[in-house]
Amino acid sequence: MQSRFFSSIFTVFSILGYTSLVAVPIYLAGRVLSLWGNYLPFTPVIVIIQGILSALILQADFTRYSPGANDNAAAVGMVLACARYYKNQPLKNTEIILLASGCEEVGCYGIRRYLDQYRAEVKEARFIDYELIGRGLPTVTVREGLLFKQKCDEELAEIANDACRQTGIPMRRNESQVYGEGYVINKQGFAGITLTADPEGKPDVYWHTPRDTMDKLDKATLEMMFNWTKNILEEIDRGAV
Repeated sequence: MQSRFFSSIFTVFSILGYTSLVAVPIYLAGRVLSLWGNYLPFTPVIVIIQGILSALILQADFTRYSPGANDNAAAVGMVLACARYYKNQPLKNTEIILLASGCEEVGCYGIRRYLDQYRAEVKEARFIDYELIGRGLPTVTVREGLLFKQKCDEELAEIANDACRQTGIPMRRNESQVYGEGYVINKQGFAGITLTADPEGKPDVYWHTPRDTMDKLDKATLEMMFNWTKNILEEIDRGAV
């Protein structure tokens, strides 16, 4: 679960960015036509928006990067753990495809490219996405997105809920103010869910900060997430007969 404060800030600046994409061309067109451009009342607003966006770009380039332990190295480790386990113990009726897509933070370009390239091959696939799984309680992100929310696949969410009961820990459900691969997967008509670990209903205070380091990850949580994943896959496999 991302920090609500930083998620809200991210949403505000995203709206400002989208607004500027529309406002700036209109303003420039008016200036070129010299009809009303010199008198646009929105000129100061546009200048402020562009200044804020420029400051954000400079801040991103000239400050420390987040180590990204929980977001999202923990997920990469989970994919590798699944690869090692299912290499020697494959499911009976289900093929598992392990994918580590890139460029999530800048628009989920990795998963978009994958779906574009292999759409026909994976049209019947069910996707499990991992986000911030390194500490907290088992959670499914049921809705995510900035301006327009996208729901997860309800059937998969129920499978995940049943599978979670087998771990002895009740599954939580949350909504995300940002979006990840799960948003793209479901928006494009595929079936997907995003698994995350919710720190007992509290925001992840280390999200997108230099403090997101390996020592913050919880081994018990990662083991629980792995067992939950196995239970989900076994439920899917039994239903594939």
